[in-house]
Amino acid sequence: MHQINLLCPNPPNKLCSICNEYLPATSEEFVVDKRNKSGLDSRCRVCRRAEQRSVYSETSREYLRRLYNNIKQRCKNQRSYIAKGIECKFESVEDFTDYVIYVLQVSPRGLDCHRINDAGHYKRGNIEFITFARHRKIHIKLRKEASCKG
Repeated sequence: MHQINLLCPNPPNKLCSICNEYLPATSEEFVVDKRNKSGLDSRCRVCRRAEQRSVYSETSREYLRRLYNNIKQRCKNQRSYIAKGIECKFESVEDFTDYVIYVLQVSPRGLDCHRINDAGHYKRGNIEFITFARHRKIHIKLRKEASCKG
């Protein structure tokens, strides 16, 4: 088996399977992948990164679409939300996903969507993504405050 010397001063070129450019067959241009015969990934680092971002973005968007639909259902069906008049003020699922991805710039995975003002709507400026543990602490505190008042 022919192994490419990654420290070679003039390494051979390797074709990227995505952009079809010949680049130096080094670990600077290609990710090391011992499963391949050449010892390098078939995609250059730039194409690999772009492909991963695309996949991540789509997965995040799908997650946010489901979350948006859950929020809409919660506002329509949960008695506590109906009683408080809480609504989803985002114009569309795209408006919601774009706001989270481009304005909040947060990765929603593993986080809960929290309304900053508990009596407020799901809208721009009133949502944040926080850990489940922090979300739970906030709601326990809110329940204690509500029981002390009532």
